[in-house]
Amino acid sequence: MPRTPAGVNVVPIAPQRLRPPAKLSEAERAAFADIVCSADATQFAPSDMTLLVGLARAIVAEDLAVAHLESEGTVIAGKLSPWVTAKEKAHRETIAYIHKLRLSPMARSHALLKPERAMSAYDRLAMEMESDGDEAH
Repeated sequence: MPRTPAGVNVVPIAPQRLRPPAKLSEAERAAFADIVCSADATQFAPSDMTLLVGLARAIVAEDLAVAHLESEGTVIAGKLSPWVTAKEKAHRETIAYIHKLRLSPMARSHALLKPERAMSAYDRLAMEMESDGDEAH
């Protein structure tokens, strides 16, 4: 167990993952759990709850629309199935929530980028003084 300089024992507390709210359906609760468990335990704060609920619902809505399209087809009685529009809308919502929660590949790769360290004055001076061999003597 780590000790502080004052000799007090410190017990590290593991971050608690957010729990799905009771108001969600079984499928939405499973989607919520999938999202929260797929990220680091410190990824989400309680203030993210509304976005996480929205993402879980959008995922379930898209899955439902896809299931209808697979069983009924995209064209019904010569017309485009309304499930096509439902699927597209749910997919757009899913993408929007993913970006807001910084779960997209682009958000993850940006977080991994480390800012480049500025060149020190000494390194710059050394670089400027080095000859590249192209100078005429």
